[in-house]
Amino acid sequence: MDSIRFRVILLSTFALVFLGFTIFKGYSDVQNDLKKSQNSLTLINNISYLSQVIHSLQKERGLSAINITNENKLLKKELLKQRQITDSILKDLNKNFNNNLNNKLIKIRENIDTNVNPWYTIKQFYSQKIEHLLNQIHLSIGSLD
Repeated sequence: MDSIRFRVILLSTFALVFLGFTIFKGYSDVQNDLKKSQNSLTLINNISYLSQVIHSLQKERGLSAINITNENKLLKKELLKQRQITDSILKDLNKNFNNNLNNKLIKIRENIDTNVNPWYTIKQFYSQKIEHLLNQIHLSIGSLD
C-alpha cells in the first residue's frame, strides 16, 4: 500500500512540476511577444513621425521653388505657413539631429528669402535631408528582423 501511495505522490509531483513549467514557459512566451509588439509599435510611431517630417520638407521644398521663381505674396504667405508647420513637427525630432537640421534650415531659408543661392543648391539641400530621413526609415524597418 505504501508503494502505491508513493507512486501516486511521485506521479502527482511530476505532473505539478510539469504543469508549473508549462505555465512558466507560456507566460515567458507571452511576455516576449508583448515586448516585441511594444517595440514594433514604437518603431511604427517613429516611422510615422519621420514620414510627417519628410512630407513637410517636401511641401516646403516645392513652395520654396515657386517662391524663387515667382514673387507672389500669397505664395510667400503659404511658404511661411509651411515653415511653421515644419518647425512644429521638428520640435520632437531627436535633439542632435534637430539642432543640426534647424540651424541648416534657418540658413537655407534666409538664402531663399534673399535669393542668394540658385534653385539647384536649395533643391539639393532639401533632397539630401529628405534622403537622410528616408534612410533612417529604411534602417528602422531593417531592425524589425
